[in-house]
Amino acid sequence: MSKARTSKKRNDFFDYFQRSSFAILLLSETGQPTIDEIALWETELLHRGCQGLFSEFAYTGIIWKNNAHLGEPLARNRFSRTLTEPHQLRCTDVVFSLDNVPTHFMAVYAPTDPVRRAPFFTSLIEALPALRYRQHLWGGDWNCVHSPELDAAHLPVSQDHTSALLETLFNTLQAGDTFRLSGLS
Repeated sequence: MSKARTSKKRNDFFDYFQRSSFAILLLSETGQPTIDEIALWETELLHRGCQGLFSEFAYTGIIWKNNAHLGEPLARNRFSRTLTEPHQLRCTDVVFSLDNVPTHFMAVYAPTDPVRRAPFFTSLIEALPALRYRQHLWGGDWNCVHSPELDAAHLPVSQDHTSALLETLFNTLQAGDTFRLSGLS
């Protein structure tokens, strides 16, 4: 969604989402929209029977369809508000009740610079005890790979230690990479 700030691209994207079978999308690389831009995006989504939650500082957003049987969010940006350092403010989160189980959705845009990415992942790991949800669905752009051997940039492990932190985060959440678990490559 990196071109969301241009009206045509954004409207094309919102129209695509409205026609798709997706109930919810986690977005990254939304840029840093102003409060007025966020209000405009939310209005454009409402006209399509959808809602959205965007952050002016997080480069992320979450959009969902009103008819997707998700109900009203139980919480908005509860987790994201616990992250107070500038390098941490790269998440947008919402909680919906799925089959009567609170489920935490979070869109993530991890820093591209490994030096900034490491404290970002560490802050997520340290903030996890505050989350009391059994189900999590997090997605976005992690800017590193779950397994170093999958890195298209072919960085030596010695140059990027953030894969190990991402692994710790996944293990703490008892989560996996659905793309890799699906057997796709």
